[in-house]
Amino acid sequence: MEQRYELDLRMSESGIISNASTLQQMIEDGLKSYNYVVDDTNYDQASKDRTKLNNLETRLKEKRASFEKNELGEWAKTKKIIMDTEKKIKAVSECLKEGIDAINEKEKVSKMERIREKFNEIPLPLPIRFEQLYDRKDYDRKAMTEKKIMESMQAKIDKIVEDAKMMDLFLPDNPVEREQIKRVYCETLEIGAAKQKADDLVKLHKEVESKKQVSTQPKEERSEVETMAKPKVETLRQQRILVEFVATRPFYDAMNKLVAEYRPHCKVIEREDV
Repeated sequence: MEQRYELDLRMSESGIISNASTLQQMIEDGLKSYNYVVDDTNYDQASKDRTKLNNLETRLKEKRASFEKNELGEWAKTKKIIMDTEKKIKAVSECLKEGIDAINEKEKVSKMERIREKFNEIPLPLPIRFEQLYDRKDYDRKAMTEKKIMESMQAKIDKIVEDAKMMDLFLPDNPVEREQIKRVYCETLEIGAAKQKADDLVKLHKEVESKKQVSTQPKEERSEVETMAKPKVETLRQQRILVEFVATRPFYDAMNKLVAEYRPHCKVIEREDV
């Protein structure tokens, strides 16, 4: 195996000459013969084969290391110089980027403030904050002109107006609760969340009213209502009966089944065949 597998690795005027790809395929094919399970019968042979494989690996490593040292040693120095130069260029570029980003951010904020001025002129039925509608991630893009942004904002405003009209259908008369429901919408911009808050308040009022009605009823009526509301638990009264039976065996078999089912306290006083 050592005689067959030789790595050809050298420099020429046209570049690196190597048979690495061909040698790799040859070695992979040759390794198949060493893919066996070691046992007592082939232990010695496995030791010899392992030595051959280790020697081949060592030769390849030495060949590669020698080539890198002798042929590519100068390249390593040159590579370091080039990489250091790249870092210096990047550092200056980053400084320019900071200045460019600062100007871009200034323009983005200026565009946002111009939109804010237009937004403040639009009457809204609810106190919605500008920041809730201004999507900087989308609107900061250069492709989003002020016209496109205002069209997008107007669509959001139209939805708020429609939601406000819908809310009027379920807003309660209580001014405090009306504000609570509106606040939920202003925080979420979701009509469903506002409706859920309204439903929760209605449910709460019903529960309070129900408790109030029970507390204002006369004691006798309240007791009756509370009794009706509670599930009845029937208490069975126990009785002691002393009785004498004279019957055939089938009767007593049936009686034993009843005793097993209801488990009364039983005591046989006397037993007699008649």
